[in-house]
Amino acid sequence: MQEPGNKDIHTNAIRAENEGDRTPEFKAARDNLIHDVRSFLDEVERRQSSGEPLGSHGEIRDEAGIIRTIIQDPFREPKTRQFSDDGIRLDGGVNFMTETTKPRGVYFHHDPETGQRVLVVVNPDKVLEVIDDPLEQQASGPEAGYQGVSSSKLASFTEKLPDGSYVGMEVVSSGQVFLKKFDGAVHAGVALSRSPEQLELVGSMWADIQSQLLSGS
Repeated sequence: MQEPGNKDIHTNAIRAENEGDRTPEFKAARDNLIHDVRSFLDEVERRQSSGEPLGSHGEIRDEAGIIRTIIQDPFREPKTRQFSDDGIRLDGGVNFMTETTKPRGVYFHHDPETGQRVLVVVNPDKVLEVIDDPLEQQASGPEAGYQGVSSSKLASFTEKLPDGSYVGMEVVSSGQVFLKKFDGAVHAGVALSRSPEQLELVGSMWADIQSQLLSGS
């Protein structure tokens, strides 16, 4: 955000352009988080190719662990429909998304077209999902300096409980980091954008997830 009285920073109504409003410490912490997620999924992909298990969770299956389907609003003319990359209606219509989770196990899928890699670990008490977009990171992430202003997801992780509640984080191509949660009734999202201390909780969450996934290795 633009500082009061600071006329040198040009804003786009969301943040200063070219990350001028984010501290070097915050950007370094965010980039380290992205690279850590990427490195972790590099190891998962290596284990999958060599037939090694993921900790005590067992075999890494080469398939998607969560299947999501967007059901488009049938009451709008097709020529008027516009969608974001995440399937969100941009023209005021309403879409619905169905979600199906595979049985207990470890699932890793690398999409050859988009480059997206998704790890899903299904347990009786929770479902862990980790997403990494190496190609998107190169186009509008650390390598590109976050020149984009879209909300394309670069990296994320989410813990979802059987009651439907969840907590997680994601880094998007505008350079923002979002902490998201759902308590079963209300969805909440907080943008962390300035202080590196804001990322300490996210880093602790991610460290705990890695420890859970690699336990028994």
